[in-house]
Amino acid sequence: MKNSRLYLFIIAMLVFLNLSCLYFLWKSGTIGNGRDSKFRIENYLTQELKFDHAQQEKFAEFRTDHREKVKSIKDKNRKFHEQYFDQLKTEKIDSQALQLALDSITSLQRQIEVVTFDHFYQLRAICTDSQKIKYDEIIQDALRMFAPGGPPRDRK
Repeated sequence: MKNSRLYLFIIAMLVFLNLSCLYFLWKSGTIGNGRDSKFRIENYLTQELKFDHAQQEKFAEFRTDHREKVKSIKDKNRKFHEQYFDQLKTEKIDSQALQLALDSITSLQRQIEVVTFDHFYQLRAICTDSQKIKYDEIIQDALRMFAPGGPPRDRK
């Protein structure tokens, strides 16, 4: 009888600890949003480059500006994607409209690449000389690590 009470108490404690861990992970944002917030690219770069407070504020400004620009471009891009795939609903495809939508999508994607390049170029500009050396070493890996879908995997 004593052993069963002891086992019951141990099981209850383990369940309580598991639920507590899940609650704190959810509350901290580690679960539920797809990525742990400590692994965001801005945190990674800030830590690796050891930005001071002024640099962190400038980086936050750059990040906000970048996100607004990309969001605006993606909103336009969504409209052209709709026009492009609306052609699937027609009996006869309008190749001119199809090409126009495709050219617009390509142009907008190109704009996103330019805006992103400019963002990281601005970021490098606020680095000290020693930070620039570190930046040059880590930027390609950081971009790959934090690209949508995560880092590329080796295929064999």
